[in-house]
Amino acid sequence: MAAEYAKLRELFESKIAQLSEQLGQRDARIAELERLLSESRRSGKRQAAPFSKGDPKEEPAKPGRRSGAAHGRHGHRMAPVGAPDREIDVPLPDCCPDCGGDLELERTAEQFQVELPEMRPVTTRYRVPCQPSRNSLTLPSRNSLIRHALF
Repeated sequence: MAAEYAKLRELFESKIAQLSEQLGQRDARIAELERLLSESRRSGKRQAAPFSKGDPKEEPAKPGRRSGAAHGRHGHRMAPVGAPDREIDVPLPDCCPDCGGDLELERTAEQFQVELPEMRPVTTRYRVPCQPSRNSLTLPSRNSLIRHALF
């Protein structure tokens, strides 16, 4: 009987070791799943997108506006047609407004400013001949007046 108890004890100990190993593996798996779940919950509460936009380029483009004709169409305003109504010669200041040093005339530039005339209402009076009728004086419609006056 002692041999049978020893054999049963050995069988139980091996089974306990096997179950203990499985329990340890499951504990590790549960810990990993809990970590993933908490990360998932935290990422759901994130308010901003991640900062990474991918790997940086090896030769990025130089920032700023390109010089010369490379950056697009250069538009210019038309010079006014005809002689200006008035001309004003602007004097050169006595000294530099920043440092107070002497100024030297390099060139004279022109600038044109076109003032739009003040708008005022235009009132038009139409004198229309009318012919009397039996009941009352009949006037032509406004549209027919305008058609006859313009054409």
